[in-house]
Amino acid sequence: MLHCLFGRLSVRKRKNAPAVRKFLVQLSGRLIEKNKEFTTPALLSGLWVFMKMMNVLKIYDVESLFAFKEQIGDMMGMEL
Repeated sequence: MLHCLFGRLSVRKRKNAPAVRKFLVQLSGRLIEKNKEFTTPALLSGLWVFMKMMNVLKIYDVESLFAFKEQIGDMMGMEL
């Protein structure tokens, strides 16, 4: 079933489909060959990151997230 859903995402011709695919690939952090727009694993990985991001935004406000960013940076001894 998941393969079917990603098949639809990869072949959609809607006007915003390329932008959505590009967004998901960027979130995935995966490198894609120059002659390819995306890969199914990159779309899946990006969707996972997006879903986790949306869940975090339900739990924490933006100020808390920036506070965590500062705290993590301090713990690592670097600026994030």
